[in-house]
Amino acid sequence: MAFLSSTRLMEVRPDAQVLLTLPGQYEQLLEHISVHRWFLGIEANREVAYAVAVGSWYDRVYLPLVEAIREADVLKEFPQRTEADLYLWLIEHLWYLREASELDEDQPLDVTARTYAERFSERPHRRVARAVRRIVRPS
Repeated sequence: MAFLSSTRLMEVRPDAQVLLTLPGQYEQLLEHISVHRWFLGIEANREVAYAVAVGSWYDRVYLPLVEAIREADVLKEFPQRTEADLYLWLIEHLWYLREASELDEDQPLDVTARTYAERFSERPHRRVARAVRRIVRPS
């Protein structure tokens, strides 16, 4: 897999599991790592080795959000998806909430994950319930 060979993630974090189900998503992860590396360089006031950035991204960005996904037990709301899929969706959702000034910075990540799952679950009965609520919601 190109993502694993370019990041050497399995060398940096041998227990890592980053599997995506949708095409083209690994490029987004590579971009996340590059942006994280840039910020690390700003913090350190020097260039940061790519392998260091990969490990830091996995430990400080990816894994905390995946642990929140696990804590909130929301993967069941997205059949056929992986923790990495949800990581990408949640990180984008968090960005949106910050941009819209709708994010409570003190809110634990697992609460944000649960809220996201309630709103966007792919389970058929949840999708029907959302559609009914949209229909009957007063204007």
